[in-house]
Amino acid sequence: MKIVLAIGILALVVAPPPLPGNSEWLLGSRWADTPIPEPTRKVCHLCDEDVASPAATATPLPVAHLWLFYSSHCSDCTVVMKEILPAIRETYAAGQVVVHERDLEKGSYEMMQALESIHEPQVGGIPKIFIGSQMLVGEKAIRDRLPSLIDEYLASGGVDLAAIPALPTPTPAVGPAEGAPDVHLAYFTVFDCQPCSMLEPALRSLAQQHPQLVIHTFSVSGSPELLARLCNQAGIKVSACIVPAVFVGQEGLAGPELGANAVTDLVARYLASGAPVTWEDEPAAAQDPTNPFARAGLGWVPLVLAFGVVIGVVVWWLIGKKRAAANGDD
Repeated sequence: MKIVLAIGILALVVAPPPLPGNSEWLLGSRWADTPIPEPTRKVCHLCDEDVASPAATATPLPVAHLWLFYSSHCSDCTVVMKEILPAIRETYAAGQVVVHERDLEKGSYEMMQALESIHEPQVGGIPKIFIGSQMLVGEKAIRDRLPSLIDEYLASGGVDLAAIPALPTPTPAVGPAEGAPDVHLAYFTVFDCQPCSMLEPALRSLAQQHPQLVIHTFSVSGSPELLARLCNQAGIKVSACIVPAVFVGQEGLAGPELGANAVTDLVARYLASGAPVTWEDEPAAAQDPTNPFARAGLGWVPLVLAFGVVIGVVVWWLIGKKRAAANGDD
């Protein structure tokens, strides 16, 4: 018994046990450098299995896709793209509202026409949005109706892009057939004309489809008498003789409601017979593309005024110099 007791006392002296909460006591002992293993951590301590995070099993959010057709020269389009759509997107989670934009200045007019063909009534103009089975035309309609339509489609599980009907195979751009007469069209516009910007993509598309179509563009501010004369020739009342306006042969169309379909039908009636120029030549300033004020309908008036100001300054300077010389002689 004495031998066992002696061995126990010797063991305590040589290798004392650690005291809880006293790490300094271990310094210098053989246990000081021995790492203390940490318990293995599991995601699930009950079943010892990994547990998938909630995000991995969350239901995907519904998404609403829509087409937007616009023109870079359309002020209402700018409002829709810079103000209305960003404000709408902010009310939903990222990626829930996807806008597929098409600039009519770079093409896509036939695509828009194909989508228009499945809607009644067909309404011309831009900006134009197609979402599901709905078509919205103009800044006001988009501002008033688009948010509720998005809510409706998202509540039903989302909506894919509106399907585009089959487009006709484009005809290669070639010159007019031999003997095909030219069709001359007079187009009247004015600076910052919203209906005009809506019509111009249709005119460009027509010119691409029919190489014999020759479009003459006039500013109504620079050619008011010519517009009045062509309206009278086509039987258009003075009160309705406003831009945009187009004239082919003895016929004409005018007014903000002027659409692409009406212009297409007008041109089609003259493709076989042709349409000569029925207006007098306008002053060069009204049509000269090098005149920076022509598109604004101001002709050369600003340049004339600027020249007058320069002459006035020179005369004033000469008079002042002459007076100064006279005072010096005195």
